[in-house]
Amino acid sequence: MILIPIKIFIREVCYTLFPILRWTYRVLGFRFQAPDFKLGKLKSTIQLHEFKAFLRRRGFERNHLAWVYDHEVINVRKRLLNGRQYHIRVFKNGAVKGHYEYSPEHSPLKHYWCERIEARKNEFKNLLGGFLVFK
Repeated sequence: MILIPIKIFIREVCYTLFPILRWTYRVLGFRFQAPDFKLGKLKSTIQLHEFKAFLRRRGFERNHLAWVYDHEVINVRKRLLNGRQYHIRVFKNGAVKGHYEYSPEHSPLKHYWCERIEARKNEFKNLLGGFLVFK
């Protein structure tokens, strides 16, 4: 089927060009605000490397196709078979934000336009409950 090679080509182009585009935007002074899906803050007893290791064990991976926001220290996602993903960001002050959205590989335009982006706070709470103080 011809669609599979096209999808692979688009994915490879995105993985190659997006970091360049992201770097260019930052050099030119563009700054982006993270979607305001606040989950809470890391508990004061939790070290950043512990939280990162926990997320890795739960299937989260570094998110190469995402904007990098000021003061962001962790940017990970867990891709799902339905073409969606859980996306988590952690900031220097311990703030944690997360949302559920289309993955850019599966639906680039829906992802870019934030179509059907959802908070899913209860799901994040179940996943991260031992690590966060929720707001």
